[in-house]
Amino acid sequence: MKKILFFPLYIGEFGWELMVWHSLFRKSKEDGVFDEVHGVCFEPFKVLYEDFVDELMFHTPPQRTLEPHHYTTNEHVEYLKKIMEDNDVQVAGAPDTVRAWNIPDVHKFVSYKQDVDKEYDAVFHLRHMPHRPEDNDSPEWSRELVERALDQGKKVALIGTSKGTLDLDLPVDKFYDKPLSEVIDVINKSKVVVGQSSGPMHLAALCEAETVVWSTTKGDGLRVRYEQTWNPFNNKVNYLVEPSQKDIIEVING
Repeated sequence: MKKILFFPLYIGEFGWELMVWHSLFRKSKEDGVFDEVHGVCFEPFKVLYEDFVDELMFHTPPQRTLEPHHYTTNEHVEYLKKIMEDNDVQVAGAPDTVRAWNIPDVHKFVSYKQDVDKEYDAVFHLRHMPHRPEDNDSPEWSRELVERALDQGKKVALIGTSKGTLDLDLPVDKFYDKPLSEVIDVINKSKVVVGQSSGPMHLAALCEAETVVWSTTKGDGLRVRYEQTWNPFNNKVNYLVEPSQKDIIEVING
């Protein structure tokens, strides 16, 4: 009888999937707590799981939520019933992330850093999400920020999703709705990753990339998360609070 960990599809915020969800299960597998790990993910995110998951299934999230949450289809319920017949199966759940988000000893990360030439001076993620729209920078502000970088002769790329990222009609390379493996390639080809607090900025941390990240959140909580708690490889983080475009460009140049 095998001891198997099964995790369902995670549909909470992307940053939490990056910095808490998959790393919990990788650590359990590495420590020998389970003989095998089986689970479900969004197929474009498979790079996060394929190094340690024995049976990986795919499903498209119906809709992501602001809270830690998971989703189980009837098909995966039937799969669980089948493997439970002859194995000792433990099912993970989204509440596990709440208990473990700031306990580094229970996580195992792998670095997605690549030794490649730099093609971009900066990769931007311009958050434009329908949830918490008050956290989005205005389209005009974001456009001016990128224009300032271009005016200085910088080569720029944009990453993100078509539903959650501001699109700009500017001479930049765009990588929207790409598998994470391709986004990781782009991040590694950039000197710095730039954007408001969001999931892709945490992906940059897993690539050991230098970041320029900002927020309207005052106090040290979010700063500590970027600089320490969710920075497993100690990449350089330039954390700013309510910066101007000039402030950001100065840090990029520095």
